[in-house]
Amino acid sequence: MELDMSAEELKSALNRLRRAQGQLAGVIRMIEEGRDCEDVVTQLAAVSRPWTGPASRSSPPDCSSA
Repeated sequence: MELDMSAEELKSALNRLRRAQGQLAGVIRMIEEGRDCEDVVTQLAAVSRPWTGPASRSSPPDCSSA
């Protein structure tokens, strides 16, 4: 089964995936280092941002009890 995407769409999707891969590596590192919950949540939001539209974004988790 082939992807039904133009070359430009494929390039854009791959760029977003590579960016997300780097951001996820950063999140893993932050968790391993015991970084603050709010910092981790901010990075997680950055990972998902390119894949969600403005209407589907929800509030990040509340870290005040962490």
